[in-house]
Amino acid sequence: MPQKKLKQPQKKASAAAEKQRKLAAKATKRTTEDIVKSSEKTVAHIDKVSETTASSTEKENVIVADKETEASELEEVKPPAQTGSGYIRPTLAPITSHYGAREGLDASGFHKGTDFGGAPGSPIYASKSGTVVIAQNDGAPVSGYGMATLIQHEDGNYTLYAHQSSQSVHVGDKVSQGQVIGGMGSTGQSTGTHLHFEIRTSMYGGEGNLLNPELFF
Repeated sequence: MPQKKLKQPQKKASAAAEKQRKLAAKATKRTTEDIVKSSEKTVAHIDKVSETTASSTEKENVIVADKETEASELEEVKPPAQTGSGYIRPTLAPITSHYGAREGLDASGFHKGTDFGGAPGSPIYASKSGTVVIAQNDGAPVSGYGMATLIQHEDGNYTLYAHQSSQSVHVGDKVSQGQVIGGMGSTGQSTGTHLHFEIRTSMYGGEGNLLNPELFF
């Protein structure tokens, strides 16, 4: 028997169904593509975050390592050990000029202290605990000494630190033995970076009021 032709309403319904199918397929395709793109973006973001985290962690590790190295270096740069005299060397630098008779000094040719030669800014340590009575740049009673610090100690002696490049204490400060009081320099009557160190029995020093610092180290 000959097939019956679809009636008009049936044709329209079939066409509409086909259209819906195509739209659904298209929507599914778009959804799939969107999911893939979203996944790719998520993966890329995760990779970026991972790289950033790794980089940040690496930087933190470097900072921690630097701090540990710095702490280690600071631990290594400690003030000299105390001797039986109760005093310590005021610097780790070597002695370059001794106390006593020396040409080219005052009229008597007498060197009133001990010189230590070192790099500019090298730390200067309080030789003994005490109270800062002078912290100034030249002028009496430390004329010619440039930037100088004078500390009074409980045993009645005074220690003088001359030709400093910087000072980290002030008059009236209580300082502990081994405390950094300034940096080595070449201020005042000086021909090069060094620390001139004196031990005095009076604030003003002078003949009869000076002790040989090297007997205390």
